[in-house]
Amino acid sequence: MKNLILHTKAWMVLAVLLACGLSNLAVAGGITYSSLQFNSPIVGFAVNNDATISGTIVGEGGNYILSAEFCQTGFCIGDSSANATDQLRMTNLSLTCSGGSVCAPLDISFQANGSTDTPGIALEMYLEDASATGTTPTGYSQLCIADATHFCTANASGSQSAMFTFAGSLIGTVNYSVAVNGPFTLVGDFHLDGLASGSTVTLGNSLEVADTLPEPATILLVPGGLAALLLLRRMRRRTA
Repeated sequence: MKNLILHTKAWMVLAVLLACGLSNLAVAGGITYSSLQFNSPIVGFAVNNDATISGTIVGEGGNYILSAEFCQTGFCIGDSSANATDQLRMTNLSLTCSGGSVCAPLDISFQANGSTDTPGIALEMYLEDASATGTTPTGYSQLCIADATHFCTANASGSQSAMFTFAGSLIGTVNYSVAVNGPFTLVGDFHLDGLASGSTVTLGNSLEVADTLPEPATILLVPGGLAALLLLRRMRRRTA
């Protein structure tokens, strides 16, 4: 009877550890974001971590008609807050060059204030599920982290920055890690080298920034689970 109780307790410990770990995986992330906004070419501030912009950018070679959304997953249009993660997205972007002959290069920049209690952050920025008509788009996407001792320019350049380029297809990805603990500012820039009149660029849920570090509690799940399994093994040996 005593061994049965010990076995039951060990399995209960293992079940609790697994439940906690899976819960943390569902929440996904150790970064808290606030104050999302677009900086250019149109300024737009977030309401409940969801910023939207729309309008016409007048230029000498042609005008851009632009609409876009920068948000945190779980707060974007159509999302459920129950599925919130620390993933950022520039989504629902529609860009058209109209009038004139060739629209000038364009930077769509955005930023978010973040905070983490981990020794650092590991981010992945990737571009997919995008489409274009007319001119084959070329350009780059860049990400920069600013903190108390590091700075970022308006187009996301800085000592803690990373980028990928694209040409011919709107696809790219970059991973990088930053040693930051506490508050920081994430600055991003989506740059196009220009578009011919009538050309369009459309991004669905395609330019995304995700934290790739697991939660501390999830990391602790592995040794905790191993300890519970070791306890079970020892008890089986005693009863053998």
